[in-house]
Amino acid sequence: MDFYSQIGQDRLVLKYLKNKMNGTFVDVGCGFPKFINNTYVLENNFNWNGISVDIHMFTEEDGTVWDDCRNTKLILADALTINYSSLFKENNLPINIDYLSMDLEPPDLSLECLFKIPFDERSTLEEKFRGNHLTET
Repeated sequence: MDFYSQIGQDRLVLKYLKNKMNGTFVDVGCGFPKFINNTYVLENNFNWNGISVDIHMFTEEDGTVWDDCRNTKLILADALTINYSSLFKENNLPINIDYLSMDLEPPDLSLECLFKIPFDERSTLEEKFRGNHLTET
């Protein structure tokens, strides 16, 4: 199987969730639909769903756009202006989100955006491993 994330995020999620099928993700700063995308493999090989957010519509080198290879809803918006509580409810996301991917540039924007996620309403992989380091062994 081919993996597409930049530094193995998709492999790490699959490893710690034991190749879970039918999971849920939120991918903020998702970028390209496939190239260096952290959730493409989850969606296309493990039947995950969720929502993806980016401020731009990216096109692959071969001309592929989001709707050509993804079923996940793409929200084209500034990640810092989104009301995530409303977004999650409007898109019927479950209480347990298996994977939250956040990759905004510059990196301090990821931290700023992280404070906008309603962790009091949702549980994520990161919350489940709080205090433990997720490292590949």
